[in-house]
Amino acid sequence: MEFRKDKSSILYFILAIVCFLAIISSLSVSLFEPLFRKVNYGQRLPILNATYIFVLWIIEIIAILVISFKTFKIDILGLKRKDKEELSVIRILILFLMTLVPIFLISGILGWKLKIVDDLGERITGDFLTYQLCEYGKAIPKMFLVTMMIKLSQEAFDKIFITKYFIPWGGIFTMFTFGLYELLTIHQRFSVLYFFFPLIYGTIYFISKKNFLTTFFLSYLIYLL
Repeated sequence: MEFRKDKSSILYFILAIVCFLAIISSLSVSLFEPLFRKVNYGQRLPILNATYIFVLWIIEIIAILVISFKTFKIDILGLKRKDKEELSVIRILILFLMTLVPIFLISGILGWKLKIVDDLGERITGDFLTYQLCEYGKAIPKMFLVTMMIKLSQEAFDKIFITKYFIPWGGIFTMFTFGLYELLTIHQRFSVLYFFFPLIYGTIYFISKKNFLTTFFLSYLIYLL
């Protein structure tokens, strides 16, 4: 491994941290909870919270993408990449397995049923279904920000560390930021697994030849299912 000084990597690190701070900004929902509790005697509080966070993240994503491209000429989504290549059959199979393995692992822990089925439960009320749909929708911008973190931090490390071996720097960075944040703040059965999931997302990013949208879509499926 060879170290190389590249000041441009600092900008990528800063943008990756900004994405992480955008995720943390969801905590600001607590400021509006007293107001939300007044709506229908607080019965819509979970739905209003999820809606607020969803809208907040969408606005922040748009702001980060526009500023990155207009100001720093960084195409985070890679929409203008000229070196796009079709994935080989082997890479597609690896991506398929990397997506299924964690899903089957969680499914096995739940008694061989999908997490999304376990979340909904057996008796689904209209309000609960609406809330769950809002939660699944909220996960879309969250995983979009996570994928942005992986791409930006991977680019930053690739600029300063030269090696012929693949190291999922983006996944490692995201694991010790987003993954650790989820582990400490979201208490659920799979918190420990979710801590390590960014390593899988980061490896998917490499296997997919740094395709942002493919990484986002597969990561979202793993996180959701």
